[in-house]
Amino acid sequence: MSSSPTPKPLPLTSRLIHGFLCLLALLPTTVSWWLACGIAGAMGRLGTRGAKVTRENISLCYPNLTQSEQSELATASLRHTVYLLFESSRIWTWPWRRLATQLTVAPEVEARLKAALAEGKGVIILAPHIGNWELLGRYLQQIDDLKVLYQPSPSPAFDQLILHYRQVDGTEVLPTNRKGVMGLFKWLKRGGLTGILPDQVPERDSGAAFAPFFGVEAMTMTLIYNLIQRNGCKVLSGACLRTEAGFKLVLDEPDAAIYSDDERTSLCGLNASVEQLVQQAPEQYQWEYKRFRRVLPGQPRRYDFTKG
Repeated sequence: MSSSPTPKPLPLTSRLIHGFLCLLALLPTTVSWWLACGIAGAMGRLGTRGAKVTRENISLCYPNLTQSEQSELATASLRHTVYLLFESSRIWTWPWRRLATQLTVAPEVEARLKAALAEGKGVIILAPHIGNWELLGRYLQQIDDLKVLYQPSPSPAFDQLILHYRQVDGTEVLPTNRKGVMGLFKWLKRGGLTGILPDQVPERDSGAAFAPFFGVEAMTMTLIYNLIQRNGCKVLSGACLRTEAGFKLVLDEPDAAIYSDDERTSLCGLNASVEQLVQQAPEQYQWEYKRFRRVLPGQPRRYDFTKG
């Protein structure tokens, strides 16, 4: 692995945010969870946009659950999503040697990753919005050099801080433009390692197509399909899921259809792989994300909470 780059000085606003996160990281986990539950409860009672999106997504993806069961899952999801901020203050600001004590890594799981890297065709880790994907990124960099794509945050100060955190262990961040994507293609061709958030909604039709996710047609990125077709990459589905003791590393084989030469079949396999991870801890999935905001022609808009 390459050595960690010398961090660039952060602007004042970013340093202030960093200081706040360091203070947040001092809170005991029980206090953080209690605060997260209180905030999540208020979101539910006030009917915030995040709470409404959560309920709509769960009703779409789990139509067989009763109203009570859907409500229970929505409440649990809001708690985990709010807690993610408290939790990530530690993931971002603690050194890896301290974080490593919080993560349980089964020998066979790590062996699966190393075996995939040993094939020399490049490895893609599907890292959807479940558990703590920031911790997953830090773990992967300890195993091998990691390059990832990064979509800038709307807040310049927070954006510079996130870039700082993601590069602190030596991870290289590539822009989400043609140059960055081509850099990722070349990196994987050399047998490199990358992590991709496969459940992000592409903003443009190019590089995306509809495929079912929990039975609902969802705009899905074709980048992973193209990377597999170009380089014959190995794919693993990854997550750091919360447990009573901290976190558990999950690195599973994806749905076999992801390797299909047919684009539609591959995208179905991609979403099925994400579903398999979500089913392991559905309350830890970020249902607050507008996964279905892009719809097929002729379908009504979703998440339109202004009517009525």
